[in-house]
Amino acid sequence: MKDQIRINEIFYSVQGEGFWTGTPMVFVRFSGCNRRCNFCDTSHETFELMSIDTIVNEVKKYDACRTVLITGGEPFLQLAGIHALARALHSLGYSIHVETNGDFYVPPMLVDWITVSPKGLDFVQRTGNEMKVVFQDQSRDELDNFLLSTSFPWYYLQPCACKGKMNIEETIQYIKSDPRWRLSLQVHKLIGVR
Repeated sequence: MKDQIRINEIFYSVQGEGFWTGTPMVFVRFSGCNRRCNFCDTSHETFELMSIDTIVNEVKKYDACRTVLITGGEPFLQLAGIHALARALHSLGYSIHVETNGDFYVPPMLVDWITVSPKGLDFVQRTGNEMKVVFQDQSRDELDNFLLSTSFPWYYLQPCACKGKMNIEETIQYIKSDPRWRLSLQVHKLIGVR
């Protein structure tokens, strides 16, 4: 049981958000999350228990791609599983990206790219490669706090896909008022791919 990871799904597509938008990746979506955001588009209750070998074999089916994104839910709820999976994939020459809400510390040598998407100000992972904040109705002070209390080369605001509508115009207006942020769109949703 300890070698089993709760996996929601594994699929091959293009990254639709942030710095790597448009880049082909194999997505390994872990199941479970410690947050229950009202805009989340992932079912956290469904999963299949999979061994590291099974996951690696699924990833290898997409042999044209050498980049794997571990996402969730919150993958760091299954820290031992991430360690074992990252070691196995690195040994085969894969580049490992991870998306996390930042509530758990990410060991620096574990992955090649860290995207932190905090869901409030009480997160611990304050360094990485990019921060992506879902823009809802945060105050300027709250958004400034993300910038001033963290260290990332890239900061993205992403429109919230809330209640069937994205607040794209409001997000663009905010970014125009504070150009320290860049726009991240959920391109995969806009073009209708997984």
